[in-house]
Amino acid sequence: MEREILKLKRSINAKHDEFLQALRDRDRAQQVADSGAGDTGAAAALQRQRAEMLGKAYLAGETADTEQIDREIEKLEAALREARKTQEGAAAAAALLEAKATTLLHEEGALRQQQAALARDLIQTRYDETKARYVEKVYGLISELQKLYALERGLEYFRGPNEPKPPLKLTEQLLIALRARGLCLPPGIEPNRYPDTTWDVHLPYVLDHDHHGEFAEKEVEALSQELRGYGFE
Repeated sequence: MEREILKLKRSINAKHDEFLQALRDRDRAQQVADSGAGDTGAAAALQRQRAEMLGKAYLAGETADTEQIDREIEKLEAALREARKTQEGAAAAAALLEAKATTLLHEEGALRQQQAALARDLIQTRYDETKARYVEKVYGLISELQKLYALERGLEYFRGPNEPKPPLKLTEQLLIALRARGLCLPPGIEPNRYPDTTWDVHLPYVLDHDHHGEFAEKEVEALSQELRGYGFE
């Protein structure tokens, strides 16, 4: 499942890059569309000049020679027509690219949802498996405590008349503590943490209420780091 999540991460990154490229292409096309269809002033000036030539020739009873100016006007008008085509094409392209970017964004969102669902399934699977192991270990702990209880009674049977009695019946105290406080350790297991509990059962340090802020800190950070590796924030 981890491979599938990482594969989706690569697909999401590629889709996002494609989306950003579509936006850049759209912006360039929109700039061309907004730049106008060329300068019509030069053609208009030549049209006025041609009209003036025709008017003067008419008043003089002559025929005006407009061949040269007609070619210049046609050349400018042809350039304007091409510019209008380019402008219209750029505007149409910008609209197409906008639609493409929207589609890519939706596709990226769908991939992210798919990836999130896989990641949640991965965590749920681990949760269920860990919970099952925890329950198994709880019953295993009870089973070991039952064995320890019986073995302690066996040691009591073989204790000689002149041997001192132990300071406490360990399994009995563990059983009382387990019923009253939950999971407990025998005396002396964590002397650096609990130097004053040499002769008393005690909670494991990580379960102590005074240190609850440290509980599973490394595990939480490890999971957070893994999720960041998949692309989640």
